[in-house]
Amino acid sequence: MDFVEKPYLAEVKVTPHPTKIDTNRNAKLALGMSVHDKWSFFWPNKCCCCNGTKDLGKTAVSRRVSLGTNRTERTLVGVPCCMQCKMHIGSSTAARIWAIGLFVVFALFGNLATKIGVAAEPVNYGFLLLALLLTLIGVGLMLLKFRHARKMDERRRNAITAECAGGQNEPVAFGDSSFTFLFCNSRYAQEFAALNGTSAKTLPVQH
Repeated sequence: MDFVEKPYLAEVKVTPHPTKIDTNRNAKLALGMSVHDKWSFFWPNKCCCCNGTKDLGKTAVSRRVSLGTNRTERTLVGVPCCMQCKMHIGSSTAARIWAIGLFVVFALFGNLATKIGVAAEPVNYGFLLLALLLTLIGVGLMLLKFRHARKMDERRRNAITAECAGGQNEPVAFGDSSFTFLFCNSRYAQEFAALNGTSAKTLPVQH
């Protein structure tokens, strides 16, 4: 099933606010502030995908950012996102890769068992039967994984509503440079920019 990807329509570059997470943490979270070990940003207290205010949680975006000369750090930022929109974020590509990997592993062991069985004098049919069993298990597991991945993709597609600005891709993502964010929701981007004392840049729509 095709991956439903929505374009990023706006870009915002911000200056992070140094903060100590051991002080006023609850107050920062109540204000919609994303609390990280060293850096914080002010986020509109609404879903970054559909602008809803009910059942808000957070979706995480991360990347390695530059903090100066020869200094980088893995930054994880929690962005407000409702539970409905969190359901449609994600891809089953990794699950499909794991499915193929499982089949390859079982097939290799099956091939090894076949070689041992054929090389024996007389032919060891027990090893040949084991080879067949391992191959069948590998095929079965792969098919089950693919079926599960297909169902998950269908659930994600069905969770996308008319109000959603994002698809299965993250509605907010890091841009090319440190502390630059890309938004599928241009309205949310403008509100985020205003809260952080900067402006949003409109991106050309890629066809």
